[in-house]
Amino acid sequence: MVPRIVSFGFKYGVPVDADLVFDVRYLPNPHFVPELKPHTGLEQEVQDYVLKSPEAARLLADVEPSSAAHASATSGKGRRISRSPWGAPAASIAP
Repeated sequence: MVPRIVSFGFKYGVPVDADLVFDVRYLPNPHFVPELKPHTGLEQEVQDYVLKSPEAARLLADVEPSSAAHASATSGKGRRISRSPWGAPAASIAP
């Protein structure tokens, strides 16, 4: 199974084909940092800003084992892709 992580804004609703949804609105939001506001989550400086926070480190440490368990449990069900949306404010791109 290939995990796929997508970002979405709660403002627009949760993706209907999601297997797992993580609310990450508590992570630092680069949209509110003036020098990062014009950039997207595809750019390294935005990714670094979010992923180097203690909150992101804790999230990743917690999510990795549970995601692996989810993938293991669903792998025998004939599914090739598991979508795990990360809910973020609509104005920013989540990691």
